[in-house]
Amino acid sequence: HSGDLCDKNNRLFVAAFFLTRIVIYTAGVVHLFSGRSMDELRSLPERSGVPSSLLGMTCVCLLLGWALNVLWGYKILAMFRGGGGKKEKKLQ
Repeated sequence: HSGDLCDKNNRLFVAAFFLTRIVIYTAGVVHLFSGRSMDELRSLPERSGVPSSLLGMTCVCLLLGWALNVLWGYKILAMFRGGGGKKEKKLQ
């Protein structure tokens, strides 16, 4: 029975990870870098006094965070499917 519970827990984790870290994060990044939001981003240095360099670093960090989540998602999915485990070398 504990194996069934572990499998259910793993499926729930994968589903929650993909919903929050992949689907919602991707939607947020697409929204941020498209249309009117992009115009607002470009106007922030003049309107709020935020230095352009800090704004640029923040945008880069958002994109790197998204890329890291995609990488983790790929690895989690591979592990969930059974092909992502690292094989240990046996010492002879």
